[in-house]
Amino acid sequence: MAFVATLCAVFGSIELATGVLSLVFLPVVVEETASDATSATWSSVLAILLGSGLLLASAGIYRGSVRARTVVLAVIIAHAAGGAWLAISGQPVQGLIAIGVALVVGVLLWTGRGAKYFRGDATPKRR
Repeated sequence: MAFVATLCAVFGSIELATGVLSLVFLPVVVEETASDATSATWSSVLAILLGSGLLLASAGIYRGSVRARTVVLAVIIAHAAGGAWLAISGQPVQGLIAIGVALVVGVLLWTGRGAKYFRGDATPKRR
């Protein structure tokens, strides 16, 4: 589960940094793209919240918290929905990447060894 927790931490850090940077450069983005400042602000705030949620939940995943696993599921569902919106609204590559990362995290967390780990069935095997 260390891999999944690390993946969540990296993904959350990127999401958080993207949100902060887009908030910092909001005037430039709004001016160049002629987009609505309100929607761009909310998009940045949402990215910051999702990134923070993933960072906090990744710490819980390291500890094996079932609650953190559920939080990660909620965040990746929201992220996949945001990725679908990006894909539909004209940024298909970014949207598909967001959906792909969300699917990888979800599959690793809820199937196979991840499911055993949170059930308490997994014992580390030494090689």
